[in-house]
Amino acid sequence: MPTVKDYPILVGSPDTFELGAGSSKVQAVSQNDGDTSYIFGANGRIQRFVFPNLPGDVGTVQSCTIFARTRDEAVAGPNMFIFNGLSDVLVVTGQGVAYQLRSAPHFSLSPASINSAQLGLAITAGAGIPTYCTEFYRETVYTVVAPTNPGASFMMF
Repeated sequence: MPTVKDYPILVGSPDTFELGAGSSKVQAVSQNDGDTSYIFGANGRIQRFVFPNLPGDVGTVQSCTIFARTRDEAVAGPNMFIFNGLSDVLVVTGQGVAYQLRSAPHFSLSPASINSAQLGLAITAGAGIPTYCTEFYRETVYTVVAPTNPGASFMMF
């Protein structure tokens, strides 16, 4: 089955994380490059992103997962949530100082819901300890819809 890995194309709303390094928030989370480019937020901060639409040949979505590669400034850091398009899903409490990949399932397997949902991060607690994010993406596994016109027929006389 085809798998598509999509990175954000625009900053969504709310937009309260800060750019730590990189040319933009979208660029900062577009690859796993550690502290070369990243965004960060502490208690009460929320960051949403807009993603591209799924390819036109998507039939049935088998799975859709949101990934965030994050770290804290301290071992006993804040609670980090991944917003899955509908609600915040707690993925870690006090994740530590090394970047780790966290994930949460998308709330829906409907291509229309996946296309329209803004996805992101939210931070609570942690007494002002920031969480850093260097990579954020959506991975979708799907079946391909059969073409409605698989080819043309020709008659020769």
